[in-house]
Amino acid sequence: EATVALAPAYDLVTTTAYIPADSMALTLDGSTRWPDAKRLRTFGETRGVGGPKRVRAILERIADGLADTLVELRAYARDHTAFTEVAVRIEAAWAAGIASSLASDRGQS
Repeated sequence: EATVALAPAYDLVTTTAYIPADSMALTLDGSTRWPDAKRLRTFGETRGVGGPKRVRAILERIADGLADTLVELRAYARDHTAFTEVAVRIEAAWAAGIASSLASDRGQS
C-alpha cells in the first residue's frame, strides 16, 4: 500500500496580492477556482489522504499555519514599510481563503 502525504508548497505564492484577477495556476478537479471547504474535504477523502476526521485535522493545521505566518507577515511589514501595502493585500487574500476553504472546518472534529 502506498503512503499518501501532502507535498511541500515550494511555489505557493499569494499572487492575487500582485495580480488581483489571478486564479490558481494548477487545477483542482479540473477547475482553477479557489475551492470551498466541502470541495477540499471531498478531494482529501477521495484521493487517499484519509477519512473525514484526518482531512479536517489537516485543514485545521493549515489554518493554524496561516495564523502563525500572519504574525510573521505583520512583523515583516512593520519593519519593511515598502512591503506594507502588499502585506495588507496578502492578509486580505488569506482571510478570504480561510473564510471560503477552511472556516467551516474550524472547531469541528
